[in-house]
Amino acid sequence: MPATIVDLGRRRHYGAFYGLDPVPTDRPLLLLLGNCQAESLRLLLDPAAAEPLDQPAVPAPAGPPTDAPVDTRGAHPTAPGGAPSAVLRGAHPTRPTSDVVSVRVPPIHELTADDLPHLDALLARADLLVAQPTRADYRGLPLGTEQVLARARADLRTALVSSVRYAGLHPFHVVVHPPELDGVVPPVVAYHDLRAVVLAARGHTDPGADGSRLDDLLGDLPPLTADAVRAVGDDSGAELRRRQQQHGGVAVADLLDDPAVDDMRTVNHPGPRVLTGVARRVRASLGLAPLEVDPGRPLLDDVHAPVHPAVAAVRRPADGPAPSPDHWRVGGRSVAERDVLAAQLAWYADHPAMVREALARHGRTLDHLGLAP
Repeated sequence: MPATIVDLGRRRHYGAFYGLDPVPTDRPLLLLLGNCQAESLRLLLDPAAAEPLDQPAVPAPAGPPTDAPVDTRGAHPTAPGGAPSAVLRGAHPTRPTSDVVSVRVPPIHELTADDLPHLDALLARADLLVAQPTRADYRGLPLGTEQVLARARADLRTALVSSVRYAGLHPFHVVVHPPELDGVVPPVVAYHDLRAVVLAARGHTDPGADGSRLDDLLGDLPPLTADAVRAVGDDSGAELRRRQQQHGGVAVADLLDDPAVDDMRTVNHPGPRVLTGVARRVRASLGLAPLEVDPGRPLLDDVHAPVHPAVAAVRRPADGPAPSPDHWRVGGRSVAERDVLAAQLAWYADHPAMVREALARHGRTLDHLGLAP
């Protein structure tokens, strides 16, 4: 597809950001700047941005047949305590009114130098900003939190919210994005499995025809224990607390103190209970009235990781359907975990630098899991 067509489609998708669509001026302007979680929060903070419930998205089949691995590694779907709150539902064809106006902003890792004037034009008008704490000169651009705030209105109300990452439900899974390996992601899903990483480090990068050797290779690894599950979860929760304290951000870590098995779709995609809890606290931090919004469709729903039986044994039961113990759900399809492991194990043969990075960055987790390289 020609780059011009892709660019036009992107500009249309983010029409208000690029000035193609008008932005109402009768309510406070709310911007959210961060990763894919930011767009989901926007849909929970701005009732007018949420889909009315009389126009729901078609749900994925409850139990699709197992298919060959589908590669969705670049996918970031954009469609994403306190007193009792009202639940606002779209009961009419027109979208409900809102106490804020929000603008869909591209994920921060997708912003380019050409996007900065459009961002700054909105920052000059914005009344409210929800931002993921970001280091200075992120990806070579002035997108660090302090840099962004310096270009915004002096009376801007800001809520900093650390990206929710939690491995206590998926202790084998990690995300590795070193700057020197930008854009290098494993096949099928953008999550590394430390079991495959360790096997690759030991020189076992051939899963055999149709993954025939994989079961034997995995059988040589120690089993996942309840103590390991708790240790990885404790570390993950402590890191989330450290980040929110470092940046003075909205408290969200306690939402995962006693997680249910469906509270995280993946290690970096919260489930509905956590997302709505974060949104509730962000509204309070910004001084907005308590209000819960039903977006009319699942958020961050494109990828669901399997939950190992050892995890399910020590975590609370799911509020809804329990995640599969041995299949990923990717774009509505069920993909066997062993197929993902086999594909990634073979991929590591050509990407030894990623194996080294994963080992270096996640040594403590490997220790908890008893996985020595």
